[in-house]
Amino acid sequence: MDSITKSVNSILFRNKKVVVQAFQAWKVPFTFLFYFRWFACLYGISLTTFVWVENWPHVIFPLYFMTTWGELLVAIYFILITTSMYIYRNNPNDIIYGGCRWKTTKIFCQLAFSFEFLIFIFYWSLLASDDFANMSKRTPSGRALGITETILLHAIAPLLITFEVIFNMIEFQLRQGLIVGGVVGVLYILVNFLVTKLTGTPVYPPLAWDSITTLLYLVVAAVLMFTGFFLGYFLQRWKSKKIDGRFRDSQVPQPLDGSANDNENYYGNALYIEKKSYNELHRSGRR
Repeated sequence: MDSITKSVNSILFRNKKVVVQAFQAWKVPFTFLFYFRWFACLYGISLTTFVWVENWPHVIFPLYFMTTWGELLVAIYFILITTSMYIYRNNPNDIIYGGCRWKTTKIFCQLAFSFEFLIFIFYWSLLASDDFANMSKRTPSGRALGITETILLHAIAPLLITFEVIFNMIEFQLRQGLIVGGVVGVLYILVNFLVTKLTGTPVYPPLAWDSITTLLYLVVAAVLMFTGFFLGYFLQRWKSKKIDGRFRDSQVPQPLDGSANDNENYYGNALYIEKKSYNELHRSGRR
């Protein structure tokens, strides 16, 4: 097991020391990002619960859909980032080591953004018109529920992770995004194929697995997913260059109690160590 862990670490992470980037905010006060993350966390948990309760007892059925996978990635990421803020706040010295928890959080951030980018474009450009046409045949209450659920899953969830990536300073890394994103994508393709063949009904009409058209749609989906990843990758690199790889005073969030420049207040101590560790790694060329 240890050898497997070491192999995964050597493939996905360049350094043993990974600075926890949970306490920076870009162009907004950290207080805003803090409360936004908690809102998104509660939203993700509530929406996930709603989806499974709605389909109970068919608990496997929601996993047929890429939308559910994307929503789960978003929910898991916001659960991880909110718990990371609490844990590393109470153990600020761990910031210079990162550890499995933070490495997992970084990967889920990249996965959630990449897949929600794909889901948003794929759904609203190819599937939404037929979906809304079918919902128009329902009862008024069923139609209202369907439209609400569609917006929550295909619009709000992608927007939440998009705002998170815009306002945070979490680094996107090529190895993590391309390898893990590719593996998760292949897993979903396998699920989609098996469900379609075993039930005789395509999960999504364009992916019927009976012609080369399916392959073309899969290629488009892969391009969209990796496009989403590279948008996040270059956005985070651009933000890092804008601050010259360092944390300027204007980027340092204020303590939640409103008292500025107090490194012992709330997240202040963790932020101070994170800032120092980030700069040291950057200067040593090991970032």
